[in-house]
Amino acid sequence: MNEEQTEGSSFFRLPNAGAWSDVEPALRADVANFCEALTKVGADGGPTPLDVAQKMSELANRLFEHLTGDERDIRQVISTLRTAHAVAWDFYDAVQATRVSVDEYMRALRRNIDSFENDLHELQKQKAA
Repeated sequence: MNEEQTEGSSFFRLPNAGAWSDVEPALRADVANFCEALTKVGADGGPTPLDVAQKMSELANRLFEHLTGDERDIRQVISTLRTAHAVAWDFYDAVQATRVSVDEYMRALRRNIDSFENDLHELQKQKAA
């Protein structure tokens, strides 16, 4: 194991890179087909940027799931908790956090989510116009 894989949080350490022979044939075929489709980027009838982004995301998630296997669920929990922790620090400093109830925090979080969703909706309306 190299030095990068053994240092720091286990969340940031990934398992071995794996071998293509270990990847299920259907997934290998999907990756190969996607690579073929990429040769048509920008040509008439080629994939749109959104098509490429969605397929890249799908294939990346499937490959990552294959590589991480039983670690996937716990990695998702850790990621979600790290996000929640970062959001909490954005709302309150350490002193305020001791004075704010969970209920108040949840209401503030909901207001922020609603605000961002409204902003997203307005942005989408502007793009459609």
